[in-house]
Amino acid sequence: MIIGVDLDGVSGDYITALRKFVGEAVGVADEDLLDVFPEPVDYNFSNWPYVSEDFVKFHSEAVARGLYREMDVIDGASEFLWKLDADGHHLRVITSRFVKHGQNYKVVANTGEWLDKHDIPYRDIMFVRQKNDVFADIYVDDSPENILNFQAAGRPVIIFEAPYNRHMEGMRAKTWDDVYRIISEFATTFES
Repeated sequence: MIIGVDLDGVSGDYITALRKFVGEAVGVADEDLLDVFPEPVDYNFSNWPYVSEDFVKFHSEAVARGLYREMDVIDGASEFLWKLDADGHHLRVITSRFVKHGQNYKVVANTGEWLDKHDIPYRDIMFVRQKNDVFADIYVDDSPENILNFQAAGRPVIIFEAPYNRHMEGMRAKTWDDVYRIISEFATTFES
């Protein structure tokens, strides 16, 4: 079975990494980061000061300074992806990391470094804007837009829980243990 796996917000802790970058950029002390930059209410971080005015600017600058190379891995991602790989599944990383022309080489290089550093297994990797253009038997994603696109196309998607997608209906996972369990159950019905 082919599993389409997202990176930011699913395998990598994008929210914490961006919070730290923005805090450093605007001079917010580490101990005040959560107060100033609380859990985002939407995928554009509109409840964050500074960022809500120009998300793409802050995101692009963070990427230029190594956000994709430095972010932490989400607990359990490497372990459970290796279990899925051992179970014979084909892991396809599907990410829409390209945001600004001129950063593509850095994005690809930093993504590769990050995957190696955190021991994330995969058989192939796709950098695409429209993730539902890439085939998988099941997807794991956190982006409301991607989730809606998968659902509209009738494709099974596991919603990796984030503050900005809690309102959405569907298969939900709070942890990678949940993802593994759901995929294991799905695989038994998929194969029969």
